Amino acid sequence: MGHWAEKYIGGRWTSRACAAARIMATDIALKCGWHKTDRLADGNAVYLSQRTRSHHLGVVAVADGQAYIVHAVEGGGVVCSSHAELVQNGWRITEIYTCA
Repeated sequence: MGHWAEKYIGGRWTSRACAAARIMATDIALKCGWHKTDRLADGNAVYLSQRTRSHHLGVVAVADGQAYIVHAVEGGGVVCSSHAELVQNGWRITEIYTCA
């Protein structure tokens, strides 16, 4: 059986989907008691930035002991990036959240 994140990889990026994801993430965080952490654990949510403020969402997917970030990139769709790939493309993780 494959990893849960596999069904999302290669999905299409749309600005409407990104806006909906931000709204859902905020709503879920408020309803289920998400709190900040420094652990990149499977299923944790991350905020990413290429500038000074967080504006991009991702979900941690751990496979073979390695943490990856599943996120949607304009022009590239849904991708799975290692921390090194994020840094190489100008992204930085600004916050990590886990569900209480």
